[in-house]
Amino acid sequence: MTLKKALYFNTVLLVICYFCLNQYFLHEFRMGVFFNSDSLYTPQLVTDLKASFSNLSDWQLSRAPSFIDIFVFYLINLFVSGYFSIICFAIIQIVVAYWLVYKVFTFKFSTTFSLQLTAFSFLGVLILLLDGFHPYLIILKSAHHFSEYLVWGVLSIIYFKQIYKPTINNFILVILLNFIQIISDQLIVVHFLIPAVITSFILVLKGLVDKKKTLLFLIALVLSSIVALILSFKIQGGNGSSTPVEFNIEAIHNDFLRLIKLLSTITSGSLLVAISFVVFWMGFLITFYKRGLKETSHIYFLVMSFVTITTILILPNNNLLFRYLLPVLYTPVLLYSYYFPKKYEKNLNKPLFFLILTGFLHVALTAPTGEWNNEFYPDHVKCVDNHVEFADSKNIAGGFWDGRHISYLSKVGANVQPFRGNLHIDNTVSNIKKVKQKYSYVLIDKRNEKGLQEINVIKKIGSPNTVISCPNYQLFVYNENSLVVDDKGFLVKNEVE
Repeated sequence: MTLKKALYFNTVLLVICYFCLNQYFLHEFRMGVFFNSDSLYTPQLVTDLKASFSNLSDWQLSRAPSFIDIFVFYLINLFVSGYFSIICFAIIQIVVAYWLVYKVFTFKFSTTFSLQLTAFSFLGVLILLLDGFHPYLIILKSAHHFSEYLVWGVLSIIYFKQIYKPTINNFILVILLNFIQIISDQLIVVHFLIPAVITSFILVLKGLVDKKKTLLFLIALVLSSIVALILSFKIQGGNGSSTPVEFNIEAIHNDFLRLIKLLSTITSGSLLVAISFVVFWMGFLITFYKRGLKETSHIYFLVMSFVTITTILILPNNNLLFRYLLPVLYTPVLLYSYYFPKKYEKNLNKPLFFLILTGFLHVALTAPTGEWNNEFYPDHVKCVDNHVEFADSKNIAGGFWDGRHISYLSKVGANVQPFRGNLHIDNTVSNIKKVKQKYSYVLIDKRNEKGLQEINVIKKIGSPNTVISCPNYQLFVYNENSLVVDDKGFLVKNEVE
């Protein structure tokens, strides 16, 4: 296959990817992955920015504000919005990931064969996406740090070029991109900065790189990173969500068990993932055994994996560890074929081509199909809209996982403000200027224990006048504006009615 044909072939495969994913995620159940509260952080913030950039100062931002996501999503929203903007963002992430994987393969294989191996890797990714297999769905979302993973890939490639063949352009690129990403998402410190510094010191001590130029590069990298961290804290203004870190043995032990369970879950849940991990790590360890410190990328990846997992273990207990492990989880699935023997490249060319073509055609023909439309309007949102549409006050108290979701999708301006289970207002990652003080409704989540529960609500503010049943929810109706937020931030019944 010629390079020109390989490029055409890969373009067609990307179009097939889009077709399959677009059809698949038209299904209401699958579309929900784009519209939970985490996924809607960026779209909702961009909606405020389109009205006025000054609205950014009203937001209590995440500890990782994801400014790069926000910038890209804002550019997309200049041309399209709603459902299409979210799909466009997903396609952009896939294309960038595609390019990064291709660049890595070119370090070992010919350009044409690298394109084929990239297509082969993404055939597997497409299968995982159509199976709805978490955490690989993260590649489609403007949340959970996937853009950080992409930036980590770009930074890693430039870093290797700079460490062996220093140039002023690569020097500036690494410093600048690392600086911007730290402000956007401090996870890059764990995934890139610390591993790059440790790897560089190892290479300097072993005399494998220019000592003076490497140390100068590291000094500039660390100093600029410190400035970026200080700047990121000032931008947040101390309003980022904060959770105390537990440095006790029991917490670390529990997190270790949880980590083992999560890794076991993804490898046992998909034969494709299990094979990818086995091939990748066998090839990785064999190559590292044969070449040792000369295989710089392997030293770097081992250091990164160790630093990442160690950091995860000392973080506070949480149930969402996957988002912090993307380089460890995604790299084996995307790059396991890097360890195919180069001497068999010519022999594998045609068989691999037909295997990829057959695989993508099979996926295209068997992918679930949905009815084409440009909106996502679930029944439970429609139900809430129908009952508040003509009310003077559409303010609703709900849980965190209901608030942004229903407010964003409502067609009549229903405003669901998140509250914690004890009915204390929850301003986590939201526009604090849009918080209302009076409410007429409370949304009870019958499916999610983390939402507001009927027994707690009735105990604290009394029984509602009316109860409206919606799919997976109950809407408690009280007298108009009879529920207020007191001075301590709790939702209470207004005694003066």
